[in-house]
Amino acid sequence: MRKILICIMITIVLFPNITMIHGYENHNVEIYVKGGTYDIGTYNSTLVVKEDASVQVEEIIRFRFYSGSFSYAYRYINYWKLDDIVNVTVGEIKNGSITWYTEGEHDYGYIVDKKPDRALIKWFYPTLEVNAPVEKTFILRYTALAVIDEIEKNNVLDWDAVPADTPLVAEANVKVVIPRSFNYSELSIMPSPRSVYTTSEKTIILFSQKNIPEGKAYRIIVQFPKFIEPRFSLRRFLNENEIIFWLIIIPLAVVSFITVWYFKGRDEKVPRSKLEAVRNKYKELAYGGAVPPPSNLKPSEAMVLIRRKIDGGTWIALLYDLAARGYLRIIDMKDGNTGIELTDKSKNEKTQKELKEYEREYLKLIKEIHTELKAKNKEINNIIPLRDFAIEFMRHKKRIKQIKDILMMELLNNDYFYTDPRKLRLRWSLLFLIPALIGVSFLILGAIYYVRGLIEIGLVQLFSFTVVIVLTLNLLSTRTEKGVIAAEEAKSYSEGLLKKLEYFAKIKKEELEKVLKEVIEINIGWLLLTRYGKKLIPQEIMQELRGYPYWYPYWYGSTRKPIQETPQIDITSSLTSLNNAFARFKTMIGFRGGGIGGAGVGGGGGAGGGGAGAG
Repeated sequence: MRKILICIMITIVLFPNITMIHGYENHNVEIYVKGGTYDIGTYNSTLVVKEDASVQVEEIIRFRFYSGSFSYAYRYINYWKLDDIVNVTVGEIKNGSITWYTEGEHDYGYIVDKKPDRALIKWFYPTLEVNAPVEKTFILRYTALAVIDEIEKNNVLDWDAVPADTPLVAEANVKVVIPRSFNYSELSIMPSPRSVYTTSEKTIILFSQKNIPEGKAYRIIVQFPKFIEPRFSLRRFLNENEIIFWLIIIPLAVVSFITVWYFKGRDEKVPRSKLEAVRNKYKELAYGGAVPPPSNLKPSEAMVLIRRKIDGGTWIALLYDLAARGYLRIIDMKDGNTGIELTDKSKNEKTQKELKEYEREYLKLIKEIHTELKAKNKEINNIIPLRDFAIEFMRHKKRIKQIKDILMMELLNNDYFYTDPRKLRLRWSLLFLIPALIGVSFLILGAIYYVRGLIEIGLVQLFSFTVVIVLTLNLLSTRTEKGVIAAEEAKSYSEGLLKKLEYFAKIKKEELEKVLKEVIEINIGWLLLTRYGKKLIPQEIMQELRGYPYWYPYWYGSTRKPIQETPQIDITSSLTSLNNAFARFKTMIGFRGGGIGGAGVGGGGGAGGGGAGAG
């Protein structure tokens, strides 16, 4: 799971809006479906620099339609290196005069639709059915706010005079007007201008470019001596610097989790020599030796210590351990399902005294569910279908919580945990929820105020701290040295049992029945600890058992045929049924395993980038 989370995080960091960071190279986003074949004959822009750091823009665009049906045109402007666009007007030039459109979605009307990442200007005209070349010329006027920047001691105008997302542009002409008179030597201009001239109050720069390919921008950059103080724009700042916030938020989330884990939520240190001694203690099991299980520890408790939490694996280990101790039987039913049958021992109060309190409560709950299912006519010959049991079991949430609390108290009282890991995880996950909710608020504010950068910052923060919450709920652990050693003992013992079974299945088949009794009949709860959602008995071991006489543990039965009638059936059928019973219960219980850049024709990158087209 950790690998998946890392991949998702890398995807979020590397891929969103890379084109924005590098100047909106080519969006290839069709804002609206094109109505036919067309291009742009001329794209003339006039940029008038204002002393409040805004730029007044006039764009005259001559569309050439060749075939198809057309009823609108558009120009969208990305929120990149500008704050907003205001004072929008749209008109059509006919015979040297301008027909100004009115606001609204109708013929000779226009709309301005603002999104978190761009503003779209779309205007409408009577539908043109084009079979022969037709031209239409439109004029747009708007003011772009907070465009002028400062570099060293200069102001700079960086603008995509032709945006990248446009069809072929046969000719582009740009006029830049600066309200100060400067010498040519005081200016830095890219690309090379067609001409530069000054008046007593202005500096005028002219650019021209022919045959700009589809998908390419025409970017102009003009630096001039500073006389304008750039205006701070929160939208600009966030849109252009969101990656900096990502590089702060993600490490902050990681460091926060590591700090909490290191100081509050990690196991006590255990010398490696002690762990090695535990492993060596159980090595002889693999060669047929006899070593007792860890003392004063039940399989269900060992499952909690190994997995550091109480989950479906705990209930499975507890169920099989109770079966191995004679309190119930697991039955392979006729319909291929599995059931639970209570034994006389489960009804005897004297025999229940050997059970711990949480075991008694668990057994009591099984008996209550048995009674409930019997009342619903779901009991078959005193057998509870495992599927129905699992459904009813998960409905008893209060009782499950009560059993969990008793089990955890048992482990705390025996010094296996120094504090309840559930409470620790809950407390810190709630604290980490605060920055995650702040990320949600960033998302909402970004959507309300059309700030793309704030939305992306909110997404990264929400994702980062959601991952931290998941890690907190799963990885914080409070095992004592005793608990760590006990968990290692349990794992080593269960793995040793499995290796012992494999040893006798391959080398000493004549003694296998005795070993099966020890491993599966008596220690089935311990055998569960190593499987974590896999099969109880590995397939390679079952292969070695083919042809061996039929065998059942005393707590496992079949309603299909009496055992005595099938004295020579392959043992693998019994173990396969046992595996299937475990897998079905595991599934039903919900158990899971664990700089400026270049100007001219190219990708773009200046303010005013976006696209233009018709449809």
